[in-house]
Formats: sequence, structure tokens, C-alpha cells
Amino acid sequence: MRTIAVINQKGGACKTTSAVNIAALLGELGERVLVLDLDEQTKATAWFGVGDRNDKGLLQVFTDGRPLLDLVHETTWSGVDFVPGSRWLMRLAKELDDEPAREFILRDALAALPQDRWSFVLLDCPPSVGIATISALTAGDEFLITLETGYLQLDGVGDLMQTISKVRDRLNPELSLAGVLVCRATKAGRADTIVTRDTLKSVRKHFGDRVFSTPIYEATRMKECPGHHLPINQYAPKSVATSNYRTVARELLARGAA
Repeated sequence: MRTIAVINQKGGACKTTSAVNIAALLGELGERVLVLDLDEQTKATAWFGVGDRNDKGLLQVFTDGRPLLDLVHETTWSGVDFVPGSRWLMRLAKELDDEPAREFILRDALAALPQDRWSFVLLDCPPSVGIATISALTAGDEFLITLETGYLQLDGVGDLMQTISKVRDRLNPELSLAGVLVCRATKAGRADTIVTRDTLKSVRKHFGDRVFSTPIYEATRMKECPGHHLPINQYAPKSVATSNYRTVARELLARGAA
């Protein structure tokens, strides 16, 4: 069971969009996937349309030792199960303020799951480096960075990599990079725009072949599918975005961690 934290410390970087759609495309390829919504904004929960966003459930996993398996929902998406988020997670740091080894609670909760039920667990992290994200990095085998196109985006990634280095040193030395996914890429005619080309060039300079071969191109269909509680491959199966995410899912399966 590969556990992957999907992260970026800023909003609007397509973390939830990527976690949800990579899960769906892995499911399409025959994998069993569990998605956890660790973001107090509960956008993935709204997308799936399952679970009560005001339920304390996921908070109780951290504070009361509630079994994570109690919160797993089956979905209508092939191969995909889901643990809803909770707006109560905004209290997580305060609730765990005096808790010893609080960073390891999620890791232990995941370890108690049936290890042969899912081949992937994707952790949709909040847009900050707080206790939920640190917990995900401590629990994960791997992390996947999503990155919006733009000239200032790598500055934030540099700060994020410093945090990840500290997590590796102090909490999870086995944590490895699953990949870097450039999102919201744009084209002018058939060619990438200058900002997309420059972003891809800069990211590949820093991360080499850990950058996924295709970016995720901006698409109207992508903006529409959350409102229908569907992933892109079900809402628009022939769209460019579906093809993009299918390529990412295949690469994720083929190359493993590094």
C-alpha cells in the first residue's frame, strides 16, 4: 500500500483536483485507492458528495483514537474509497497542543487499516505546513508536489522542500518524492505559452525526471466536474484533462518512488 501526501503550501495549486483525479484514473487502471481529505476546507469531501463536512470524525481519529476504518465510504467511482474531511480540523493544532508524538497519530491510524484492501492511499493536504500536513508527511511513503504555472511558484516550493528535509531528518527518513506535477498549463494555438514553457524548464532543472512528462492543461471541463460529483474521466472521458491525468497515473504506477 503506497501512501502519498499530495502537497503544496499555497492554495490554488490543484492539490485537491489532482488527488481526486489521480485516484479516479488509478481506479480506472484497476487499482484500489483510498483518498483522505485532511484539509479543513473539505473541498474533496464536497467533490465526492459523501460524508458530513461538519462531523468530527477525522478530528476524532487524531484526538480520541477513533479507528480510521470507521470513516471509510465506498464511492460510485471505480476502485475508489474515501474518508471525508471535517471543518473541525481547524481545531487540530489546538487539540493536539500537549499531545506527545502527535505527528505519528495519523501514521499509526493508517497502519491499523487492512493493508491488502488498497494499493494506494492519497492524502489531500491543506494549503499550509501545519500539523495536518506534517502528519501526512510523517505517515506517507511518498509525497507528490502540485505546482501551478507561474514565475514565482518555485520560491514556495523551495520553502516546502526545506520543511520536507526536516521531516525526513526528524520524523520519516524513508519519505521519498513520487513526482512533481505542473498544473494549469496553457497553450497558444498548439504550442505551450511562454509562461508554461518557462515553468516546465525551471521545474525540470530542479527535479529532473521526477517531473511528470505531461502537465495538466487548463480546461473548462475540469472546473465543471466537481459540481457534478464526478472525476474528469467520468464527466469528460475524451477531454485533454482526462488524457493528462491518465498519463500521470500510468507514470505513477510505472516508476514508483525515488
